[in-house]
Formats: sequence, C-alpha cells, structure tokens
Amino acid sequence: MNIKEKWETPEGQKLLKEFEMQFGKYKKIVLTTTGKAYKVPLKDILTVGVKGIDLPKYPEWRDDEN
Repeated sequence: MNIKEKWETPEGQKLLKEFEMQFGKYKKIVLTTTGKAYKVPLKDILTVGVKGIDLPKYPEWRDDEN
C-alpha cells in the first residue's frame, strides 16, 4: 500500500479532516524562483506531494480572501 492509498482509507480520511480543522484546508506555498504564492489544498500536499513545477496549476494566493 502506497502513501496515497493510505490516505484514502477511512482512517486516513478521518485524520485528513482533523488536520484540515487544525491547520486549515489550504496552505500558502511560495515558489522561491518567482516569489509568487499559491493556494494549495492540504490534501494535495499530504497525498501526492507538491513540487515547484506543480504550483502554477493552483490558484494564486490572495491575502484579501484568506
């Protein structure tokens, strides 16, 4: 069982919901090469991992929304 499959179990889903309640549903991730910040779901960070090359597919972080 890989890490993504572990998060898809009922226990993993429960833990993910607890993490989202404690740490928030989205995290602000800054791409250091450009200085741009992106709004990345905590679920994506934990289940698939996020690399710098993946960040532009997420919406840009807007401080007035958060």
